[in-house]
Amino acid sequence: MERWPIAGSFTISRGAKTEAVTVVAEVSYRGHTGRGECVPYPRYGETPEATLAALQGGLLLTQLQRDTRPLEVTLDTMLDRVQTLTTEWSRSGGSG
Repeated sequence: MERWPIAGSFTISRGAKTEAVTVVAEVSYRGHTGRGECVPYPRYGETPEATLAALQGGLLLTQLQRDTRPLEVTLDTMLDRVQTLTTEWSRSGGSG
């Protein structure tokens, strides 16, 4: 996790925050590396700790089973969640 201070504060109708907590993942396999990051939103029941735990769990199962499928499932689930939230946001007119 990375914590990025916000100069002053970022304020919207639901509140204000003075830092952005970002979950960062970097996965390397057979000479290829992928990197991604996200900011979990408490409004949707997401926390940085739960997001990190899900990634770590998928990675641990991948290592124990010597199979990439558990990590693939974890990442696909997270991407599906992002797509769902993006679709909901778009349907609401990009607000909220």
